[in-house]
Amino acid sequence: MKIRKLRRIWAKDAELLVKIGRELDKQPLEVTVRLPRALASAAVRSWNRDDDDENVEFDATKETPRQKRSRHRAGTVALIGNSVELAGKKRGREVKVPLDPWFIADALRAFHDQD
Repeated sequence: MKIRKLRRIWAKDAELLVKIGRELDKQPLEVTVRLPRALASAAVRSWNRDDDDENVEFDATKETPRQKRSRHRAGTVALIGNSVELAGKKRGREVKVPLDPWFIADALRAFHDQD
């Protein structure tokens, strides 16, 4: 098969994924996961931290791709911490917490795409 034909097939699959995403986006999605207590507590601390207290001038247009990725990941950690704080259930050394699939996907992507 020629690469041009493959690219057309892949483009159609990419469009199909958008359509699947549109349907999934309409549904309430949540997955309960288990986190070690230490990680859950660290995420809650991230959520409760007030970065505005640092008096740092910030211009997102001057970020490098790596800095932007790091800021996005830090935001996801904080949102996971919020989920833990609101709905986390301590079970021994773990915390069970319902998470939005976006957070799970971001965490898995961060793990697999380590710099």
